[in-house]
Amino acid sequence: MVSINICIDIGTHILSLNKIGKPETYSEIFENLSNLGLINKKKKEELIDLVKFRNFLGHVYMEINNEKVYG
Repeated sequence: MVSINICIDIGTHILSLNKIGKPETYSEIFENLSNLGLINKKKKEELIDLVKFRNFLGHVYMEINNEKVYG
């Protein structure tokens, strides 16, 4: 979770430096970085998947199924 949070923070900072408006979602950060040509489509999709996984963990961390995490 720490590494995706760092990616979110860095992405937000880069968008701010490029005068891009504040994204409405974390996934939009990586959409915007891709649109700027700073990350490729594959990396964008990987980062968006990590955001979704981060959100999943944040909502059900007490019910985590280790098989889903490590499986």
